[in-house]
Amino acid sequence: MFHFKKSLGQNFLRNDSIIEKAVRIANVDGCEILEMGPGKGALTKFLVNKAQKVVLVEKDERLIEELQNKFHDVEIFNEDFLKWDISKYITRAKFVSNIPYNITGPIIEKLLSNRDIITEAHMIIQKEVAQRIVAKPGDKNRSLFSVIVQMFANPKIGFYVSRNSFYPVPDVDSAFISLYFNNKKRDDKIVNMVKLMFANKRKQVINNLSCLASKKDLENIFRSLKLNPKLRAEDLSINDIEMLGEILKDKIKWLF
Repeated sequence: MFHFKKSLGQNFLRNDSIIEKAVRIANVDGCEILEMGPGKGALTKFLVNKAQKVVLVEKDERLIEELQNKFHDVEIFNEDFLKWDISKYITRAKFVSNIPYNITGPIIEKLLSNRDIITEAHMIIQKEVAQRIVAKPGDKNRSLFSVIVQMFANPKIGFYVSRNSFYPVPDVDSAFISLYFNNKKRDDKIVNMVKLMFANKRKQVINNLSCLASKKDLENIFRSLKLNPKLRAEDLSINDIEMLGEILKDKIKWLF
């Protein structure tokens, strides 16, 4: 009998209609697909029928033999995905996975860092995290994570998934989310500025950025962008943030 490891965040999807819907939205036909944490292959069996190539990365060595016996035309790596070198084995692919919820953040950060290789990511994640990722300006769910993801991807929730579609049943409901990555070059100065902006969500942006310029200068910058100086970080759009970052880069001699 297979014993699930809570430390690996193992909750296997057991609803084929949900999987079929996810694969349809991911549009995997003729594509190279990277799947992490395939478990016993519930999602994999649908991917191999449509994709040109499927690469699996599974950390739990107990599952490797079963995957090898089920799928003969896929590459299987018994590795920790967070330590696995994507660029060494993948040239260009879509990421399609039911990921462990306890490492959602690090997984998405890794995908964002490999946008030159991974063009899209289609994942089942915790419902509340998905809602945070897609949160628009003014939404109470909007956070630093929302903004960082939205700077480099267009996120869309496809549908919600009941916790009863998994075994063992998790404590939360889920969502199928798609991230369509852009080719925008990462500017660490602007990313660091965003981190400062969200350092204290209750404060106005100009107060969180007070270490970069005087309050008066920041108020003038906001007005030049037709922004209310009293706005908080979650009220700003990606375009607002990027324009603000460009001005601050020119005016401030140091940013970290």
